[in-house]
Amino acid sequence: EVAQENKRLRGLLNMAETVQDWQPKGATVIARSSQGWYETITIDGGSKDGFAVGMPVISGDGLIGRIWQVTDNTAEVLLITDTESAVAAVAEITRDAGIVEGGRSNKLLMVHIPAESKIVKGQIIISSGLGSYYPPGLRIGTIGKIKKSNGGLTLQAEIIPFVDFNKVESVLVLLNSGANIDTKDSGEESTNDASD
Repeated sequence: EVAQENKRLRGLLNMAETVQDWQPKGATVIARSSQGWYETITIDGGSKDGFAVGMPVISGDGLIGRIWQVTDNTAEVLLITDTESAVAAVAEITRDAGIVEGGRSNKLLMVHIPAESKIVKGQIIISSGLGSYYPPGLRIGTIGKIKKSNGGLTLQAEIIPFVDFNKVESVLVLLNSGANIDTKDSGEESTNDASD
């Protein structure tokens, strides 16, 4: 157990070093949503710790989501696997852009990828930094199956997340020290075209 905890903490430290202009602060998962409309986790830090709605949350493996609700001592995090979640994203190598949305059964989909994109299975997808919530460069997952959508005008790709959301125990909340956080409009609206 100690070895596993050390491994998690090393992962968090490595992720913290990659995020510039944001102040990472650690928290522990104390509850997970088992029912209801949204896929969330609850962490043991709140407004007293400087946490606010809209702040990004990461683990040592990659992007978790963003703070959805906050009290004095706890915060609820909306996972990127939730169908209401959307993250502006880009392929790490080819720089082809799209939106990563939550899907059914804890799956992620990247939509609105230009049809002429050079994406291939196995490529790493990261946050692009567009929109108000997430800084650029946060690891999301790798490309799985790719198919055409919108009558062949765009592509849609299954994204295999780096994070095992059922096993997350420790997270980092990114307290922004530079950019503005717009808690009303993320600029990353879900399009709900997963059925295309």
